[in-house]
Amino acid sequence: MIIATRCHLRSSPGTNSFIRALAHRIGRLVSIGALVVGLPAMLASSPANAVSLVGNSAIAATLDSNSAGVAEAFQATASAGGTATQMAVYLDASSTASSVVLGLFTDANGHPGTLVTQGVINAPVKGAWNTLSIAPVALTSGRPYWLSVLAPAGAGNVKFRDASGGGRSETSSTGGLSTLPATWRTGTVYPDGALSMTLSTGASSGPVLVTTPSALSFSAVAGGTNPAAAAVSVANGGTGTLSFTSATSAPWLAVSPTSGQAPATAQVRVSIAGLAAGTYASQVTISTTGSPAVVHAIPVTLTLTSPAPALSVTPTALSFSATAGGASPSSSRLAISSANGTARTFTVTSNQSWLTVYPSSGTTPASVRIRASTSGLSAGSYIGQLLVTPSGSGGAGAISVPVSFTVNPSMPAGHAISGTLSPASLGAGALVSLSGAATRSATADGTGNYVFAGVPDGSYSIAPSNAATVFSPAAQGVVVNGADVGGVNFTAASNATTLFFDDFTGTSLGSAWTVVQRRGPAGQSENECNTAGAVGVAGGTLTITTSATPATCGDAVTAPTQLPYTSGDIQWTSLNFTYGTVEVRAKFPPRNTGTWPAIWLLGSNCQAANLVNGSEASPFNGCPAQGATGYREIDAVECDARSWCHMVVAQGTAGWSGECAFPVDANWHVFKLTWNASATSMAVDGIPTGCSFANTGLKGPMFLIMQTQTTTANGVSGLPNAAYLPATFQIDYVKVTSP
Repeated sequence: MIIATRCHLRSSPGTNSFIRALAHRIGRLVSIGALVVGLPAMLASSPANAVSLVGNSAIAATLDSNSAGVAEAFQATASAGGTATQMAVYLDASSTASSVVLGLFTDANGHPGTLVTQGVINAPVKGAWNTLSIAPVALTSGRPYWLSVLAPAGAGNVKFRDASGGGRSETSSTGGLSTLPATWRTGTVYPDGALSMTLSTGASSGPVLVTTPSALSFSAVAGGTNPAAAAVSVANGGTGTLSFTSATSAPWLAVSPTSGQAPATAQVRVSIAGLAAGTYASQVTISTTGSPAVVHAIPVTLTLTSPAPALSVTPTALSFSATAGGASPSSSRLAISSANGTARTFTVTSNQSWLTVYPSSGTTPASVRIRASTSGLSAGSYIGQLLVTPSGSGGAGAISVPVSFTVNPSMPAGHAISGTLSPASLGAGALVSLSGAATRSATADGTGNYVFAGVPDGSYSIAPSNAATVFSPAAQGVVVNGADVGGVNFTAASNATTLFFDDFTGTSLGSAWTVVQRRGPAGQSENECNTAGAVGVAGGTLTITTSATPATCGDAVTAPTQLPYTSGDIQWTSLNFTYGTVEVRAKFPPRNTGTWPAIWLLGSNCQAANLVNGSEASPFNGCPAQGATGYREIDAVECDARSWCHMVVAQGTAGWSGECAFPVDANWHVFKLTWNASATSMAVDGIPTGCSFANTGLKGPMFLIMQTQTTTANGVSGLPNAAYLPATFQIDYVKVTSP
C-alpha cells in the first residue's frame, strides 16, 4: 500500500472492505493497483459509436474522488484532430453524485486556462460510462487540453477513475461550485495520470442538444439602463425531435421562452435595478426533456461599473500647515464644476469644527473658500473631510475631498543646526545627539537630513549613531553665535548589507512593490476594499489613505460585494529575505480613527496567495493555514482596539504569541525590527520596547507588507470613527539590512 498526502479516497475495484474503510479513515490517496484482478467486461469499453479525440477511453485502475463543489482538471493531449460532439466519463459504482458537470479547458502554460465547453449529466449511472452531447468543439491533434469533472455543490461526492501518477491534475482554488468557472484558478496540484474521460465525435441515433454560444457576458452602468438582450441558439445536432426547457439561477437574470422545440432562439435578459457596481455571475441552463436529461449550463457574467460623477472638483485633496498658537493659514479655493457642463446645484459639508467652507452651497461652475483654523488646536496632525454632493441625488455621486492640517509646535527662541548623513541608505533613521549649552536629540529622515531648531547661542558637540554603522567624523564641534549653522555633515559606513532601501522619491511606487487590490478578508470581519487609488507617492512620502468611501470588491474566495470603506495595502512584489533588520520611519494615524494599520512580515510561501486572498484561515495556493506547519508571521507594528500598538508573532504549529504592547502616537517615529535565528525584537526611535520573542518557527524567508485595514463592530479594531476619516498612514522610508 502506498499512502501519500492527498485528501482524495483512492482504491481499486478489488480492494476488500477493510482496506476501503481504512483508506476512508486515513483520508489520503490510497492506490492499490496490485490488488486489481480484473474488470467486468461490460465496463471495459468506452462509449459506443465514438471516435475519441482527447482523453482516456480505458477504465483506469485507481479510484479517485472529490467532494461536492470541488472541481478537478486533468491534463490530456489530443490524439487526433476533429470536431468533438460529445463528452463521456466513467463513474465508479461507489459514486454518490446526483449530477455531474463535465468540461474542457484550454492549456495556459501548463495549467488549465479558459473554459471551452461544459455540460451537466443529471441522474448519472454508476459503474458505467456516462455520455452527454455538446456544441461542436474543434480540437487540434497534439495540442494539450484539460478535462474537468465536478459534482455541483450539494450533489454528493463524485467518484471516478484515473491513473496513479505519471501525469498532472489540479483542483479548483475554491469550493462551493455549481458550474465550472469561466477561468480556472489553481488550488492543489497532483501527479495524477489520465482520467477516464473522453471528448469524441461519433454518430448519434437520437436528438443531440447543441447550444451556442458557450458563455455570455453583459456590461452596464449601475443605476443606468439595462443592457441589450443576448441570443442563445438551441439546435438538434442529431435525429428525431428535441424538446427543451430553459431556466436561470439569479433574480437579475431571465430567459425566454422557458420551453420549446429545437431549432429555437432563447433570449437572455438582465435587469440591473437595485444592483450596485461590481461583477455578478450566474448561468442559463438549457435541458432536454427526454430521459436521461441532458443539461447545458451557459455561464453568464454581468459587470456593472460605477456611474461617472455628476460633479468634478479641483484640487482633489487639500493640505494646510500652521504653528500652534499662531495665525491660521491662508484659505484655499475649491473649484466645483459639472462633469457634463450642465449647471448643477450642490452642497459642501465638513466633518471637523476647525474646517469651514463658504459658501456651503451653490451652482456649477463655482469656487468655494476653504479655511483651517488653529483656534484651540495643539501641535499635531489633523485629518478632515469635505463632502461635495449634487443636490437632489440622495447622496449618490458625492465626492470626498480629504483635508490634512499639520499644526507645528511653536518655535523656541534660538537658531537652527542642520546637516546630512550620507549615503541616505545608511544615514536615514540614525539618532543625532546634541550636547553642550543645551541637550537635544533628533532622527535623520529618509534623505539623511537632520535639524535642531531653537538652539540658543553657545558651544555644542554633535554625534550621530546607528546600529552597525560607523560615522566619520565621529563627532563635530559647533558654535552658535546669533545665526543658523548648516552643513554639519557626516559620512556613514556599515559592515551590514543593505538589502533594500526606498525613500519614495518620485510620484509612483517602484517595481519592488505591488499594490494589493482586493477586499480585506471577510473571515477577519474586515469591511474595506483595498484600491490603487488609496496609495499615493508624493514629496518623498508614501501615503495610504483610509476613507468612508463605499466600493465593490471581492477576492479569490469571496464574491464581490459593496463595502463601506476604501483603504490601501502594498507588499513586496518578489523580494523576500531571511534574518536581518527592517527599519521604517512612519507616521501612524491617530488611535481615534478606529483603523487597523500595520507593518508586518509574512512567509514567502504566501507571497503569491496574499495578492488575491488575504485569509490564512485555510490553506490556499501554497500558503499554509495559520497554526499549520510552515506558517510564519511577524506583526512588527500592529495597532488596533486591543492596544495602540503591539508586536505579535505566529510560528507554525505553535500558533500565536501574546501581544506585547508599546505606545505609538501620531508623530513621526523610526520603527526597527531585528530578526535573527534566535529571536525577534522591536525598538522605536532607537529605544528597545521590551518586546522580544524566541524564534522557534520563523526560520524561512519572509516578505514585507504595509497596510491599513478596517473592521466591523465585531472585528479587532471595531468600526472606524467616521468623524476622523479620511485617515492617513505615512511612510518616509523603508530600509532592510542583513548581518
